[in-house]
Amino acid sequence: MHHAVRNLLSRSMLAGAAAAAILAFGVSLPAAAANVQLVGFSASGGADFDVFDVSEPGLVTFDLDFFQPGLATLSFDWSDAQPGDTLAFNAFILNETGLPFASARVGLTGASFASVGSLFEESRPPVVDVLPNGIVSVLFQPADFIIGNPDGLFPGAVDWFINLPGSAGQFDLSIGVTVVPVPAAVWLFLSALGTLSVAGSGRFGRKQA
Repeated sequence: MHHAVRNLLSRSMLAGAAAAAILAFGVSLPAAAANVQLVGFSASGGADFDVFDVSEPGLVTFDLDFFQPGLATLSFDWSDAQPGDTLAFNAFILNETGLPFASARVGLTGASFASVGSLFEESRPPVVDVLPNGIVSVLFQPADFIIGNPDGLFPGAVDWFINLPGSAGQFDLSIGVTVVPVPAAVWLFLSALGTLSVAGSGRFGRKQA
């Protein structure tokens, strides 16, 4: 018998035994986590970004790539929540602007934060290139920042949690960033280096295939 079929049958028999035990002893199953789904997003303040959402029941999680600073607002629907349910929240906020982040803000409307967990910067290694004239260029890359503990990659980091004020509804999660300004001459120099330095950066984050 194929292993997958045998495992499936084993799981089915275990599930049947568990159901019989529940009926016999009056044990109730734990409630399923609330469903959550990204239903829209908008940009303001000059923001340009991409979002890759990988949320699942009980968890809001995504990669948000900023190409220009500003405010990104993501709208989520939730359903099937029980009284007292919360959603865990974590995210990669990735910096594609070419400049270091100066500040960030996280806002929530239509729900409230039950607890605020970790938020920290994750630096990236510099990109090193040997130019045609033999000069070695080093491009120091702006750091990303991490909310919570996406995919459990960061020991000691703690997810944020969102209170749900009802069995179903919608909330808006907004994330805004500013960057450190640089003089125009320096920006032109950095842009030139950026076009020459095309090596990968070993980013964290979950990229869509």
